[in-house]
Amino acid sequence: MPLSGWAKTAKQNAAAVLNKAKRQTIPAFRVREKWMTDADYELSADQKDSSLA
Repeated sequence: MPLSGWAKTAKQNAAAVLNKAKRQTIPAFRVREKWMTDADYELSADQKDSSLA
């Protein structure tokens, strides 16, 4: 699933999710220059709280 679509379904800021992907704090990978992640992945409660700050 594209990272931008996952960010919408997880109700997260797209820029914050992209930074997490680059830092590998969430399981994301690049396919043809596009960031992707598993559609079933969910952020833990502490990761959700830190992205709202």
